[in-house]
Amino acid sequence: MAQMPEDVLARLAAEAAIREVLARYCHAIDDGDLAALGACFADDAELHAFGRERTGREAITALLDKALPADRRGKHLTTNTVIDDVAAGPDGNPRAHARSDFAFLGPDGSTTTGRYEDDLAAVGGHWRITTRRIMLRE
Repeated sequence: MAQMPEDVLARLAAEAAIREVLARYCHAIDDGDLAALGACFADDAELHAFGRERTGREAITALLDKALPADRRGKHLTTNTVIDDVAAGPDGNPRAHARSDFAFLGPDGSTTTGRYEDDLAAVGGHWRITTRRIMLRE
């Protein structure tokens, strides 16, 4: 069996880890697990959503918790994730860009769709979202 070049294996490993953090975000926000939700973001992450901007893990989780209190939690589904530009950033840490379509199924049966545009970095050996833009489809 032919061996894969090391860079191909590294990219595949990075893509798998990025997809995992994107899935963990959905599980955490749906479950109301703010600690797990916060762990998806870098300490100095930025969120651009709902006409608001927040910087920092705590500010981001507070906004998302307020946007989806326990009685409004539903199910987030992501699909069509494309990961681009996996490469070392200026600080030497691996960085990437991802975009995913999403659907949110509300507890009342409503459906909201949109797109996540994410910048990510491997921080301390774990991939984290450094910037998330949530764009709703109207």
